[in-house]
Amino acid sequence: MMTVVFDFDGTLTNSFSSVALFKHLPPLKAIRCVVSLMAQKVGGRKDYQFLLVNALKGTDLSVLEQVGRRLPHQPHGMALLRKFQEEGHEVVVLSYGLKPVIEAFMEEHGLKVPVMAIDLKYEEGRVCGPADDPVTHLMLRDADDAKARIVRLLKLKPGFSVGDSIRRDKLSDSYLDIRRFQGPFALLRQVVVSLLG
Repeated sequence: MMTVVFDFDGTLTNSFSSVALFKHLPPLKAIRCVVSLMAQKVGGRKDYQFLLVNALKGTDLSVLEQVGRRLPHQPHGMALLRKFQEEGHEVVVLSYGLKPVIEAFMEEHGLKVPVMAIDLKYEEGRVCGPADDPVTHLMLRDADDAKARIVRLLKLKPGFSVGDSIRRDKLSDSYLDIRRFQGPFALLRQVVVSLLG
């Protein structure tokens, strides 16, 4: 038995979970998140996740869960995850996404998988900020190397990893880039599905 680490956005879902949240934010907050996301992709800024968490303050937990339940699955990634589980391997999801969204997605698909992602604090069922735990702290403060640092911190020993970014998701000697199943316009399709889905 080995530990298998899966990314989430673009790997288990054909969407970007954070982008899918934009339509549930007040317009000014949504625009700020979009600008920050573009600055991250183009200019290397690293504060996108932090801005998203702050923009979500006051959002009801049920909204996050609803977004997670509605995300479209990535068939190849999901089939691979199920195969590893059926073979008795320990499967873990390690993502820069939001933990309640990912957990709702997993529950919707009948999967029981530990999720290590950005977690949130709540007051009366509404987001009030980021949780104070090592995974959330690293994800919000170290966007480039957080996954590798979390693997070391938690003493995980992945035998296999699956993702859509070799730079962020290759956490073991054996790595599968899920994009090889997705075709040349996968990224564009993911953005469109996230915004319209």
